[in-house]
Amino acid sequence: MTSNPNKGDSDDDGINDFEEVRTHGTDPWHADTDRDGETDIHELTGYFLEIPTDPLDANSNSWVDTDGDQLVDALERHFGTDINNPDSDGDGWDDGSEYAFETDPLNPDSYPNG
Repeated sequence: MTSNPNKGDSDDDGINDFEEVRTHGTDPWHADTDRDGETDIHELTGYFLEIPTDPLDANSNSWVDTDGDQLVDALERHFGTDINNPDSDGDGWDDGSEYAFETDPLNPDSYPNG
């Protein structure tokens, strides 16, 4: 199946067919290529949490917290922390607590006082 040449956006997701195929690799016929419940345009622009997720990966949902540290995976990807390790820098404080206390979850010498 090919996209509709008379319509610039065959799936009406806000991304023109050319960009879907050539730039993003998304499906011009399905507004949610990876079928994770978030449209391609929302994932590419970071509509949820203002952090883009991968429209080709159903596991890149913005709300998942794989390691249980109270930081959703999308934020961890944005900050560069490890989505599979609740304490990315190994200082004894989970990444979510460090973020909440405004310390650096990637620096073992930066942790909340207390």
